[in-house]
Amino acid sequence: MSSLAATNASLRALATSLAACAREVSSAVEHLNDRDGISGHCASIHRLEAEADAQYRDAIRELFSGNASPIEVIRLKDLYECIEGSIDRCEDVANILERIVIKNS
Repeated sequence: MSSLAATNASLRALATSLAACAREVSSAVEHLNDRDGISGHCASIHRLEAEADAQYRDAIRELFSGNASPIEVIRLKDLYECIEGSIDRCEDVANILERIVIKNS
């Protein structure tokens, strides 16, 4: 796979994971008043975050194994980190929602 194709595939995979996490957070928050289904959405977020960690490691590995320019490596590494960090924040929200459900049980 070419460097550009690998970069596009990595960005697409991470962005897809972020979009899925955001949808799960939104669905979980919609159920905050009735608490029905929040745990399922939170479990999905935790699973997606674990998958995104693997996607991130693969993206970084591919980035440093290619022959990209140093500027491109820095730019893409920052982009990958930003997306992966956003997915981590979704997991933080899931953890908070789980604590809210436990406290109000």
